[in-house]
Amino acid sequence: LPVLEALASATPTLISNDPALLEVAGPESAYAVSPTSLTDIAHGMHTLLTDARLRARLGRQGPARAARFTWDSCARQTLSVYRAAVGDQTVELNPAIAR
Repeated sequence: LPVLEALASATPTLISNDPALLEVAGPESAYAVSPTSLTDIAHGMHTLLTDARLRARLGRQGPARAARFTWDSCARQTLSVYRAAVGDQTVELNPAIAR
């Protein structure tokens, strides 16, 4: 959630190149570095602080990327996983959320 919050607020974001964070941020919306390399982290921070064009691009692209992640979508995907786990048995749900 912190990455999505940063992207949604148009904050140029430095993330680790962990696959989960890359999936959330996408290749176009954040600057990724190795989390185990102090040199990479320092370079990433320096780059974000000194490259105004990169900051502007990330600031423009972040909100659009974050908008792809909604609580409604999260609930639907979670329900799908639960249904798969129980063998796709019918589960009674509130019709307002079970679309």
